[in-house]
Amino acid sequence: MSTRDRLNALRKAMASKGLDAVLILTADSHLSEYVAPPWQHRAWLTGFDGSAGDLLLTQTHAWLTVDSRYHAQAPQQVDEHLIEVVKLGSPHAKTMHQLLQALPLQSRIGADYEQISVRQCTHLQKETRGLQWVSSSGLVASVRQALGQTVAVVPALWTTLPESVAGQSSQAKFEDVRAAMQAKGATLLPLVKLDEIAWLFNLRGGDIPHSPVGFAYAIVSLDKSWLFVHEGTLSEASKAALKILNVQVSPLESFWQVLGDLASTLTPNDCCWLDSANVSQAVSDTLSAHAPNLRQLDSINPVTKLKAVKNQTECDGMQEAVRRASVAIIKMLAWLSRQTPEQLSEADVADYLRQRYFDDPACQDLSFPSIVGAASHSAIVHYSNPSASVPLVASNFLLIDSGGQYLGLDASEASKPFMGTTDATRTVLIGNASTRATLKQKQAYTAVLKSLIAVSSQVFPAGTTGAQLDGITRSPLWQAYLDFGHGSGHGVGAYLSVHEGPNGIHKRAETPLEPGMITSIEPGYYEPGWGGIRLENLAEVVVDEDNPEWLRFKTLTQIPFDPKLIDWSWLSHAEKAWLSTYSQAIEASVLQELSPEEAQWLSEQLLIA
Repeated sequence: MSTRDRLNALRKAMASKGLDAVLILTADSHLSEYVAPPWQHRAWLTGFDGSAGDLLLTQTHAWLTVDSRYHAQAPQQVDEHLIEVVKLGSPHAKTMHQLLQALPLQSRIGADYEQISVRQCTHLQKETRGLQWVSSSGLVASVRQALGQTVAVVPALWTTLPESVAGQSSQAKFEDVRAAMQAKGATLLPLVKLDEIAWLFNLRGGDIPHSPVGFAYAIVSLDKSWLFVHEGTLSEASKAALKILNVQVSPLESFWQVLGDLASTLTPNDCCWLDSANVSQAVSDTLSAHAPNLRQLDSINPVTKLKAVKNQTECDGMQEAVRRASVAIIKMLAWLSRQTPEQLSEADVADYLRQRYFDDPACQDLSFPSIVGAASHSAIVHYSNPSASVPLVASNFLLIDSGGQYLGLDASEASKPFMGTTDATRTVLIGNASTRATLKQKQAYTAVLKSLIAVSSQVFPAGTTGAQLDGITRSPLWQAYLDFGHGSGHGVGAYLSVHEGPNGIHKRAETPLEPGMITSIEPGYYEPGWGGIRLENLAEVVVDEDNPEWLRFKTLTQIPFDPKLIDWSWLSHAEKAWLSTYSQAIEASVLQELSPEEAQWLSEQLLIA
């Protein structure tokens, strides 16, 4: 079907429900960042398949809002005769709130309340007084079904993690969560986020692309818990383990009924912990309908915070996973250096890299679709569709952003059980050793490298937030009058989501960094039509060895930088020393995993003073 046909079918359904507009978010009923095909409604309607972007549709117009990561990609995928692409952050670009505010007063706006957080829904309603908001749950899904465009849900079997990999039993996690609930006076905690549920129950699934999680809901009280999953997805051994924990396993679709029944038994003295950023408006509405006087606690829920601070086993597992992923990327870069660029496409590089990841039996999946962008495509921040028809051209940039999901349960003399999620980016100059970068390429690349070094080597007092470190990261770029639109870093899960909160390095990261948190560090610079640069390492927050009241980053990623792109005259003595130490760490960590040919290439890239 054409985009026009799909939009018109939805408009007809809107009219039958008395809706003047619908807001379609990139989400599912678990507020997931990456959604499975059955919930990819915005992509189905518009053709834009980026990981973020919202669609507002009226009977006469359609707007797709995208952030800076997709300013270049969205117009390439969307029919702009039918849908107006709004590039958020650009001069004169209207926000979604402003688009809504421009609608006629008393317009009825539909939104799927299972797919919008309480916080976001409340904010929208507050900023658009005069509009009538109603729940339109299931509207787009019903249109897709009527058109024969639905995708069946085929739930995968859950895997139960042993404590040797998780580092903490599920029982111990429940004790920590309940202790936090008691400290806040909360008697009930509903959970809809898939990574939170997977972490708490020490379960991993396979229902979301590139994320080892499964469809589930959960409710925790002070003495009992409920887990809602698709029937047939838990083994008998898993069921027995959950029964010992006093967990009631129920069908996924019964969550809403059980939540309402539990709410109706609570008294005004009880309190429900309702993290407004991490539960849907439908959850809040269900509680209010059955217990209108129930007290609600709006605070980051304990699972989110506990999950973000990795235990030692998780930190060790992350380090091993990142080391293995670094080897895969080094092998790809060494191979790339021996090829004739014009005989390769972006897709060829992505395919070769994928093979190197899966050479390792512990690699269960990629952690996201690999980004391989050549020349001007390197300026598309989340260019996740490497083209088989775009050849590499010498002297241009090639930006490669990739990661893996690792689970190694078989212990051996060389490795103990481990798990981890990885994410790394390198930008290289296409060509052989004699290829020369332009002055502009060197200056921009070196500014990005200086930014990465600046925050990687920064010590900071306990209590420092990622928002404070974001400015430190950008400082070298700002000195060159350069900047980038995305955050400087994001939290990463332990064999979970590649993007994890509440920690990170960006303007809204107000959660203090703590030892055990894992974050990316990824400054960049992007110029449409010319190219883009991003350098990304993963790092663990650790206690500074010289002062225990201060913290620093321990770099986990072990991948060299491209020496052809570095302006050495711009680097300080301290920055050169950091690069030398980093290169020595790479040599010690990965050299034994490489062939003689690969090892020779690596030695030519290392920057050891």
